[in-house]
Amino acid sequence: TRWLFHRLAPALEGRPHLDMLPPARRLWRDTMSGGERSCRLVALEEALLGFRRVGDVPGFEIPGRYFEFLRTGHAGVLEPVFEHNRLDLLSLAVLTARAQRLVREGPAATSDARECLALGRIYERAGRPEAAEDAYRAAVGHAVTDRTSAEHAWYALARLMRRRRRHGDAAQAWRELLRHTDRRGARGREAVEALAVHHEHRERDLVLARALAQRALAAERDEAKRTALRHRLVRLDRKLAAVRDARADLPAVSSPLPWHVGEA
Repeated sequence: TRWLFHRLAPALEGRPHLDMLPPARRLWRDTMSGGERSCRLVALEEALLGFRRVGDVPGFEIPGRYFEFLRTGHAGVLEPVFEHNRLDLLSLAVLTARAQRLVREGPAATSDARECLALGRIYERAGRPEAAEDAYRAAVGHAVTDRTSAEHAWYALARLMRRRRRHGDAAQAWRELLRHTDRRGARGREAVEALAVHHEHRERDLVLARALAQRALAAERDEAKRTALRHRLVRLDRKLAAVRDARADLPAVSSPLPWHVGEA
């Protein structure tokens, strides 16, 4: 912007470059406690490299030191600035190499489940669903994981399987998600409703579909969605009534679910 303000051609115009901030956010944003704001270089140094700067000049002091140099001609005030920039370059080199290794080697190179999850999202954005699936499955089975990472990974895997029309795998992922999340939360409600659809239209298990729809209705707070769930229950009751006319052995709609979808 400053080059253009002075009506000069930027010195690096047309040359390839890489801004590491967007890749860093995609790979490590969820690893940092403060979200995107914590993807500052010094925060990544501490979290990923185990390196803490001591006596480093704060960035806000650098312009003042430069103007002091212009006024006095004393270069000593710039020495901490050069050291600050040197550390920036070294850290950027290490982080870039780490990011390249993650993308090149995949989940095997990750240090925890959150990096696996981030890789899966990157692969999905790049149109590589098989690699994304591998990364999500590696996340849920990673030796270094936590409940939140498992929840996010199962959710991402369930949605990916649904988009790929692998409905059986999607249903299994939704069930696993319910073991890692609160059924009353947004993801839990989505999982229960998705399973209700699956068992009604694909498994043809109307009893289980109705039980799931009832649970979804009990947890749902959005009135529009509650209305849709009521319509689903009416339709299921109509289907069940027709089936019961032909089958006396059909179990009651209150039969227990065959797998746990209780409170987290």
